[in-house]
Formats: sequence, C-alpha cells, structure tokens
Amino acid sequence: QMLYDCLPFAPDHVVLGFVMNDVVGPGILDPRYGGSGLFWGLTQDDNTLLGYFSNETGLGRTLQKIRQKQHEQMDKQEVDFSQSAFFTTSLSDSLFGDIWQKSLEQILQIQELCLSHSIPFSLVVFPETFQLFRPERQQPQRILHDFAQKHGVEIVDLTLTFEQLLSPIIKNRVSSDGPPVDLRTFQDMADVMATVFFLDDVHLSAEGHRVVGITLSEMFGKMGLSPDPGVLMRIL
Repeated sequence: QMLYDCLPFAPDHVVLGFVMNDVVGPGILDPRYGGSGLFWGLTQDDNTLLGYFSNETGLGRTLQKIRQKQHEQMDKQEVDFSQSAFFTTSLSDSLFGDIWQKSLEQILQIQELCLSHSIPFSLVVFPETFQLFRPERQQPQRILHDFAQKHGVEIVDLTLTFEQLLSPIIKNRVSSDGPPVDLRTFQDMADVMATVFFLDDVHLSAEGHRVVGITLSEMFGKMGLSPDPGVLMRIL
C-alpha cells in the first residue's frame, strides 16, 4: 500500500528490506496465526470498536495491562521457540508455512507492481547476528534466494556482506602461528566482533548502517543512479 501511494513520486528504484521478524512476528503476535495479539502494550484486533476500547480507553488499558502480565511469560516462551524453530525449518513447516507464503506473495505483488511501472525492484535481506557463519541457521536466506531465483527478483543478502567484512577482522585477531581457524572459532568470535556492526542481535550500529548504505550505493552505481561503485567500495 505504501508503494502504491508513493508511485506518483516516480521512484527510480524500489528496495524492500526483509527482516526475520517479518515472519516470526506474526507467528507469535498475530491472533490469526495463534498469537496472543499483544505487542508492546497494544492489542491487535480486527474489530475497530474493540481495538479502540482496548487501546484508547482507560478501562481498556487497565484490562490490557492485566492481560499483558498474564501473557508475558507465555510470549517469551513462544518467542524463544519460534526463533529457534524458524531459523532451521523448511518452507513446508506447518508452524510458519502459511505466514511464509503470505510474505512471499506480498513480495511478488510488490515486484509485479514495480514491473508494471518499469521500476527496478530489489530485495535486501537483513540477518540476525546469531546467523552469521552458521549455515544451519540460514534457512530463511535459502528460502528467499530460491524464491528470488524462481521469480527473477534481484536479491542483496547482507548476511554474506557482514560475513565477508567480519572474516578478515577475525583472522587478524588469531595468531598466524596458531592452528588454522575452524568454523567454530569464527562462530564464537563473530558473536563478539559483530558488535562492530550491530547494537544487538538485530539492530545495526552507525557503522552497520554505513555498510548497508555503501552496499546499496554500489548497487545503484551499477545502474547509473549513483557515483562509481569502485570509489564507494574503496571507502568501505
């Protein structure tokens, strides 16, 4: 809907950032998928009147606070389970299959809308730090790559970008006289060194945002929409 409303501005390029909680979030919050319907002190409700009562009135907010406390522990357990399951299960998994399909359908609708207006479209995938150097936790990335290849969607996977940037940093911290750096060492050190680019598991630091900005500028440069990408990569 936002893209449709912005079409009068004639965008040169449309970029959709995909974050893992785009799928996990509805799974643990949206009541249509079995979630609690509670999120940061707000109640999700398809009924406008009930939504107004719950979120905008004193009595509704009081009842909501009581309910929020009842659900906090359950929600935490659901989050822990959903995250651990989500990063390792396939597209056909019953827990997330419907939500995945809806997300992919919406990405396809965005691409088709862009194509109908001759606007280039790119899908940018943002990883969570505990996925870095852990192929067994990168099932969502594989799902998105397969989808992009099938439907001709240009995809920029920042998982690879951050791994490529962290790899020499980690190697420089390991003595050249020591044993070869194995995957487990990379995983353990990545948990620490990722703080260069991330404030927590999900949110980027200023340096992380800089990486994303330059990466996207490189992509735009190849399309003639920004300065020479070689210059940008030397900055990076």
